This record gives sequence, C-alpha cells and structure tokens, in this order.
Amino acid sequence: MLIEREMSYEQLRSYIIDTTSFGIEELSDAEREERELCVKQAKEDMDKLLPEGMNTVNNKIKEYVDEDGEVVGALWTTVRKEEDYLLLAMIHVKEEQRGKGYGKKLMDLVIEEAKEKGLELVALGVYKTNETAISLYKKCGFIIFDEEDLRYAMLRQLNED
Repeated sequence: MLIEREMSYEQLRSYIIDTTSFGIEELSDAEREERELCVKQAKEDMDKLLPEGMNTVNNKIKEYVDEDGEVVGALWTTVRKEEDYLLLAMIHVKEEQRGKGYGKKLMDLVIEEAKEKGLELVALGVYKTNETAISLYKKCGFIIFDEEDLRYAMLRQLNED
C-alpha cells in the first residue's frame, strides 16, 4: 500500500529535474545535449502548468511512501477542463525503488483518479529517450498518438475498460 503526502514546489521541481535528467551521465555528447533540452522543456512546462504554484486549481501533486515510510516516488496530474481529460504531468519512481512494481502502482492511481473524476481519457507526454517509461505506459494500455521533436504524446481511453 502506498501512502500519499504533500509536496512543496521545490520538491516537485527536484522530481522534474531527476525524471528528465536520469542517466544523463551515460549519454554521448549529442544525446546529453538533447536531454538537457528535455530538462529545460520540463521546467518550462512546469511553470506553464502551475501559474499559481502549488495552489493552481485542478492539480494533484503528491509524494508516495511505502508502509515503512520509504519514499517511493511522486505523481502530478492535472485535469484539463477545456479538453475534458486527465493529464499525467509527471510520474517518478525513485532510482532505488525501481523494479519493484511501483511504476505500475502509481499508474493504477492515475487511472483510478481519472475514473473517479468521470474522465474517459488520460494523456501524457514522454521523452523519446525514456524507453523504460514508454514500455510501462504501453503495458498500462497507452498508445502513441502524436510526436514532437523530443517527445511522444500518449493516451489511453478508459471507456474501453
């Protein structure tokens, strides 16, 4: 069982940087430059999606811990009222917690939240270099529906469940 707790803007920003820069030291110079663009884009996205900081309406930003109080990771979702869908703005599983099924558990929480809010669509953006995340999303029923320079847009229809 995962327990959710509040997070500060600074903690969220740290998660965003960790998520987009993970493994950067192992990349070639060209790949590292592309990943640095991803980090820059992620920070800009964060500022755009949270114009009022953590008080911006329709956002759920939580850190998750296990039964022993160990931090597992974090989720940030936002309801996009104008298009009537749930956007997964960020998911992060701490490096030391990976491979334990927490990514799937966090994704299940996202799907559950969308259903509770009566939404039939969940969307997310994922950087093309993040093959692990892309694999997780596909296992959770997401498909790629659009492509940008650095990332894919993925979605999952919930009314098919």
